[in-house]
Amino acid sequence: MKDFQNVNTLHQAATSTKDWFELCMNTLRNGVAGEKKKNINARFPFHFGYDDFKALFGQSANIIFARRREQHNFVIDENNEAVIAQIYLYMTMDEKFCGDLQKGIMLVGKYGSGKTLIMQAMAELHNAIINTMQIQRPLLKFLKSSDLLEDLKDKHIKNYARLPLVIDEFGREPKADYGIWQPQKPDY
Repeated sequence: MKDFQNVNTLHQAATSTKDWFELCMNTLRNGVAGEKKKNINARFPFHFGYDDFKALFGQSANIIFARRREQHNFVIDENNEAVIAQIYLYMTMDEKFCGDLQKGIMLVGKYGSGKTLIMQAMAELHNAIINTMQIQRPLLKFLKSSDLLEDLKDKHIKNYARLPLVIDEFGREPKADYGIWQPQKPDY
């Protein structure tokens, strides 16, 4: 142990294996805490109450309707409020969210049920807040999965690795052949 201490530049007070272990463990724990803090700070914490959120969300959805040249207004009702409430919990990073706050949201439903509109409205609302309040965070990018697949053919995946994305029609992109991997038989 003495030879190890002479060449090592770590804390001199650690003289036993247990001391070295504790010193290393504390360093790693601090590293984990630092990484978790970075993850929390990477997302914009949404600070509006639920009623304000619903009003903002409705206006965001109305922007999407206007872009589509549709003449009606978005209505939050019994068909979509449960999903919108979960999006609110996700955006406020509330532990009541029924998924994993460190991961994304995946909406699954029948064709025409409003999944795309809801996620476009969420992106519109997020980006409006970022722009209005001049917050130094990336904008939420909305992409169809087929467009993302085409982009990835020309660009490196690192361009998308840390961006907040909404991927629409995930799993409906054309299937591509990336080759077939076959495990090698071990030589015995």
